[in-house]
Amino acid sequence: MTQNTSLQLPSPVLMDMSLTRALGRRRSERTFAAQPVDPAILAAVLWACAGQNDACGKRTVPTARDLRSVDAYVFDERGVFLYHPDTNTLEKLAGEDARAATTTGQPFVAEAPVSVVFIGDNVKAQPLSEPMRERCLALDAGCMMQSALLACAAMGLSAVARASCPQQAPCRAAGLDENRYVVLGAVTLGFPA
Repeated sequence: MTQNTSLQLPSPVLMDMSLTRALGRRRSERTFAAQPVDPAILAAVLWACAGQNDACGKRTVPTARDLRSVDAYVFDERGVFLYHPDTNTLEKLAGEDARAATTTGQPFVAEAPVSVVFIGDNVKAQPLSEPMRERCLALDAGCMMQSALLACAAMGLSAVARASCPQQAPCRAAGLDENRYVVLGAVTLGFPA
């Protein structure tokens, strides 16, 4: 593990493509150029799926009872990071390349520039009744994944949503308690090959 540090992201690039066009361009792509994703483009993807869209701190995506129980974690060649929407920063949780830890056997994931992994926090979700907790966490993550995919389409990135994420390995790589956190899915992204 590495000592936690924060990396300030630049302002997100402006996505001015119409929703109709972004929906028309959205495709699941599993091949990526080796080129790193620019920080401003990554900031736009993170803002779309887990950011804040007003001064009161409302999220760009819905969240059950406004609990904000699902967070976006960035896995890239530099390490593992937690996105903080209120400051537009990435908190570095680990300095090792753990992209391969986010898949159950899809080789392209370890080579793709970025995987944004959506991880639920059962403590934050505690106000939800037991039967509803799992459903609400999954719904929140699904909304976040779709927003990330639409942002990728709007900026000309290749991307794929993945449910093939192991439960323990991403948590271990991020230094998270595997009994508290649950891996819900991921979006792997990069420039087209």
